[in-house]
Amino acid sequence: MIQTIVLGAGSSKFFTKHPATVSVDFKTVLDWQVSAFDTKNTIFTFVGGNQIDHLSRENLNFRFIFNPQWENSSCAVSLQLSDFGIDRPAFVCYADILFRSSLIKQMSKEEDCDVVVAVDRDVSLLNTKPNYETIPFEGIPYPFVGCVYFKPRALAVLKENSCFCEEVKDYRLSEVIRCLQKRNFNVRFTDAHGLWTEVLKPKDVAKFVLTTKAQTLHTLRERVTKAHILEQFSFSVCQWREHSEALLRDVLKHFGSQVLVVRSSSLREDGFVTANAGKFESFLNVQPIPEALRQAIDAVIASYGNQNSADQVLIQPMLHHVVISGVVFTRTLTYGAPYYVVNYAQNDTAAVTGGSCKSDEIFYHWKHSKIPSDAPSFYPKLFEAVREIETLAQFDALDIEFAVTNDDKLYIFQVRPIASQKLCECTDESLQRYLADAERQFSNYQIAHPDIQGKETIFGVMPDWNPAEMIGTKPRRLAVSLYQHLITNDIWAQQRAEFGYKEVRP
Repeated sequence: MIQTIVLGAGSSKFFTKHPATVSVDFKTVLDWQVSAFDTKNTIFTFVGGNQIDHLSRENLNFRFIFNPQWENSSCAVSLQLSDFGIDRPAFVCYADILFRSSLIKQMSKEEDCDVVVAVDRDVSLLNTKPNYETIPFEGIPYPFVGCVYFKPRALAVLKENSCFCEEVKDYRLSEVIRCLQKRNFNVRFTDAHGLWTEVLKPKDVAKFVLTTKAQTLHTLRERVTKAHILEQFSFSVCQWREHSEALLRDVLKHFGSQVLVVRSSSLREDGFVTANAGKFESFLNVQPIPEALRQAIDAVIASYGNQNSADQVLIQPMLHHVVISGVVFTRTLTYGAPYYVVNYAQNDTAAVTGGSCKSDEIFYHWKHSKIPSDAPSFYPKLFEAVREIETLAQFDALDIEFAVTNDDKLYIFQVRPIASQKLCECTDESLQRYLADAERQFSNYQIAHPDIQGKETIFGVMPDWNPAEMIGTKPRRLAVSLYQHLITNDIWAQQRAEFGYKEVRP
């Protein structure tokens, strides 16, 4: 048995409700934390203060302990109140972090040490908020994830050494760990990059679901009901270097005689800031034989250049009998406007995404309207699947690759955030107002005018005279007035009449 102690006494600056109750893919943060452990062999304790009554009613797996000084006391005080035992190891974590079970397994495997600390090698995280907790490792202050694994020897000191307890009572967890380091306890570190996130705002939830290509598909495959995601086998560059022969055997055993796709899944692609789409190699129609598979895997890894050992390779079966393939953006790329933009082609799984298609089509759908009657026949099914994925990711600016087979099944190949800096330039509400104003203005222009022939108004950018080339499509008032005076008020009609056309003035 192990102990898991969640420290969540404080309130949040970003959420009105307790961070532990924030919903992530229909589960709360606390539910996700529980699911990362073997529940049959884990004793769960939650030390809280703010909103603890609500938490205790909703979470029956936990023993709840109230910290009466929660507004002013430190995490170390909450840890002391947890009444932990010293005969078995204990995971201690903050209540506002999400982590995967693989991180817990990674930390549990560390032997011959007193403390295992989860840090993130991405030091750029330190710029995301002031006073970020850090743990020094090899002279570098790495971001502290908020999860630590104490072995019994360290717990005994935290529990029984009154001088030490008094020394650390005002400390955060990271400071408690540093204090143990100074006392020559054996502290090990494990890299949690891609395996955790801190829940400070809704977008953090998306960052937990949308990570590497392989991890994202793995997370979604267990949950999507409106589409299919192909089975997969993935491994890191580090694992390939150390166990390539065993991995080859495992892959071939897993997929049997199926023709394969070997895909990139680098930490440097599919991010929220940069996508690096198409930067790294992927191979279709790889034959299920050791030499062909090894060659494709080596080529994918070589395309990473300066590899991170945590970069991955993703292997899936080749999808056959594809009749439609494409990509759907759940917001426009230029300004992040709320349209589903579907770029699709027939019969080629890589034509649109690879940029080789010469006969692709584009369909736009305003997110907040019903499906139009002229939508492509496959679109209603795609629409339902995209809506589900947006809900699961709790993020609505996505780039989703898809395919439809001849038996009308929809497959999802990839889900990643739209890497754009302009997504918040215009809110959905303001854009809806602008469109409504434009619709009213257009309708007003349709009223018949005594000096213009016909019953309806027709608009054109450059039917004959070309103001767009001369003064631009968004001219200033001086340019407009000069153009009117020199051409459109009278001169254009005078010139036409002189050339023998019908006199239409005034």
